[in-house]
Amino acid sequence: MSSIIGPLDLPLSHLYRPSALKNNAPLLVLLHGYGSNMHDLFGFAPYIHEKFAIVALQAPIPLGGPSYAWYNIYFDQPQGKWSDAQQGKESVQLVLDVLDQITQQIDVNTLEVNLLGFSQGAILSYAAAMSHGHLSKVICLSGYLNEELLPDNARLNSCQGSRFFASHGDQDQVIPVAWARKSSRRLKELGCDLEYHEFPVGHGVSPDNFTALNSFLNG
Repeated sequence: MSSIIGPLDLPLSHLYRPSALKNNAPLLVLLHGYGSNMHDLFGFAPYIHEKFAIVALQAPIPLGGPSYAWYNIYFDQPQGKWSDAQQGKESVQLVLDVLDQITQQIDVNTLEVNLLGFSQGAILSYAAAMSHGHLSKVICLSGYLNEELLPDNARLNSCQGSRFFASHGDQDQVIPVAWARKSSRRLKELGCDLEYHEFPVGHGVSPDNFTALNSFLNG
């Protein structure tokens, strides 16, 4: 299937690959990491089953050049490295709003709305799933559950029926694998349906990792 640049009426720049199905298609929305853009994860699209309608979103905060973020990370502050949690909350809500807009504009199965995020995009994916129902599968690559990004009224007593896939490189020097392991334990405490993997890589997605997530997506 060919891709189309920005055909939908959305508040975020995006790339769109239509489904091969004429109607009731499963939807997969892609959220890139800090400093990247909508083209990054869209490279997965040719290898994902053609039944999926795929939308790769671009984060709203420009960092200069082709780099964007869902929320700012300040690296050289007197108090040390810190993230803007309020911006993160706003981006979580923006993503949820955009998901609703997508389902209103293309013929998709609203029971098969799936989210895939890498790094900062994975952090957003966790938060979106934990604060909103109606997500089928949530794939979180090289990220972790940051409860500071959840809405103030979010209830962490269920996973809203979502199925989770989480993976991490055991040599990751950007987001420590210990954070992913802690998130995995937290989701299991909450009774979430979670498939967790570690791979012998750094902050990235290995071929074996992609094979595993693709199998989960099609399962």
